[in-house]
Amino acid sequence: VIPFQKTVAVAYQDEQERLIPFNGIIENVIMGFPAGCHQLLEVDVLYLPSGGGKKYIIPTIEDTYIALDDFTVLFRPSYPIKAPGNLRVEWWNYDSLNVHTVPVIATISPTRLGVT
Repeated sequence: VIPFQKTVAVAYQDEQERLIPFNGIIENVIMGFPAGCHQLLEVDVLYLPSGGGKKYIIPTIEDTYIALDDFTVLFRPSYPIKAPGNLRVEWWNYDSLNVHTVPVIATISPTRLGVT
């Protein structure tokens, strides 16, 4: 389990990276949008392989994001990852009045198989 959480300032973008501890599969990603976000806070999750580049995990399309209000959502990407590398969560707060905190939790199942 890899937890992410930031309180994002008004009209600000922030990110957080965590080292991938082992080769595996991203089984679940949970995002918890509290009441009051009003779809003004956008979130995405990326995989950053050690060789460079980035892969969009949630959502899978570049420059798209998840933005909800008063809702917790579970994604099941079943995406293979390889250590060393990083997972990154990016938050964009377009609210001009309020800070927002949307926690994200990624669950990784280990695998002994090579991942390409």
